Amino acid sequence: MTAFENFSAVADSDPPYYSLAIGDEAIEVHFPNRFMEPLTPSDISLARRALEHVRHMDNQVQDLCEKDSRSLDITQFLFRIAYFSVREDQVSITYWGTEVNTEWDAIFERGADGSWSLLHG
Repeated sequence: MTAFENFSAVADSDPPYYSLAIGDEAIEVHFPNRFMEPLTPSDISLARRALEHVRHMDNQVQDLCEKDSRSLDITQFLFRIAYFSVREDQVSITYWGTEVNTEWDAIFERGADGSWSLLHG
């Protein structure tokens, strides 16, 4: 969260994004709806809330993949988080396969109680 909140972490691009170092990995937080527009406090707040719950969100994706992997080769379910996309009402986590060439999104929506629910993955 410290790197995310540090203004110098913002890349100078359109649309804007943050690039965070988490351990040996770099993860980006994209704001695709802000092309040629500045980020708003609401954008930053939503991204912060999502990052605070990333483990829970990722666990939901892992649970779904575990159910789907029972009849398939496990290598099809080895993946890592590539980047986040933050929109007004949803956050998506894009995953990249580590053994199979694949890229896909898990889309989450924040409930009134602050929890994040997997809508599509």
